[in-house]
Amino acid sequence: MYKYLVACIISIIVAVPGQAVQPEYKGYFSQDNDNTIVQKHLLSLSRETGAASSVGIVAGLGRYSELLRTENTYSFQGRFKVEPAEYWSLAVQGGVLRYGSASLPLFSAAGVYEVPHAVRVEINAEHDVVDTLACLDDHTMASMLGAYADVPLLEHFLLVGGGDVRAFSNGNNRFGLLGKAIVELPVDGLTLQVWHRQFRNSSENTVGYFNPATINFQRYVLSLKKRIYSALRVTVIGGPGSQQVNTDTRTGTVYFEGRLEQNLASGLSFKINYIHSDSSIDNGLLSYKINIWGATFLYAF
Repeated sequence: MYKYLVACIISIIVAVPGQAVQPEYKGYFSQDNDNTIVQKHLLSLSRETGAASSVGIVAGLGRYSELLRTENTYSFQGRFKVEPAEYWSLAVQGGVLRYGSASLPLFSAAGVYEVPHAVRVEINAEHDVVDTLACLDDHTMASMLGAYADVPLLEHFLLVGGGDVRAFSNGNNRFGLLGKAIVELPVDGLTLQVWHRQFRNSSENTVGYFNPATINFQRYVLSLKKRIYSALRVTVIGGPGSQQVNTDTRTGTVYFEGRLEQNLASGLSFKINYIHSDSSIDNGLLSYKINIWGATFLYAF
């Protein structure tokens, strides 16, 4: 049944009047120091149906490995994007994830209002599976609603803030706050950033995912963005931080991220990134280190 559904929707995407179909691949690989490995592969096809809208499909394969056990997930979603007015955009995506014999619903939506070099406001919602093997086994889902804003206060100062609430199907509710202060330094492309994140959970009596009552987290990083050979863009972000889980002693953390991006004349563009972190917020564990690799390839005919 799913094969026929996929074939039908692909045929619709190809047949819709508009520009040529654009294929895109996204890959994700993470491994922590307990040798828990997560791999994700997403292949999407999309095409513009007008000056301000596009339709597409996204097929995904997930692979989760813990000790001697490995399981796969398969997902298929439809996607629609539109810019209904100047400065406004809306993206909606939904479908199903297959795990064993279970079919789990997926949904996400994001609305953005952005005035270039001025304010940016984003409201997003999603319904997704909690990303661990134990939660996949229990079919634990989470529904999230969040709002965030970027506000330039001065010529070289940007303030980012927002919050979200996440309702888990096991009865737990998580409330999150995010704040960033970004200062442009005299060196071209260099910024100093101070991040604050906070999570509070309504219940600690959950299994399958890292869920303390509270997490408070700060990070102090330098970010450098440079363009090399006119087309290759390089971004390096790194610095120390600190975290406090419940009332435990505050501990130090470290974070590093590197990105390479390039648009080629042939229509191919790519982005490759690497992240190393030992904070609980990034890896969902206590006192663990995690390494994450990601890659995106897009071909525009």
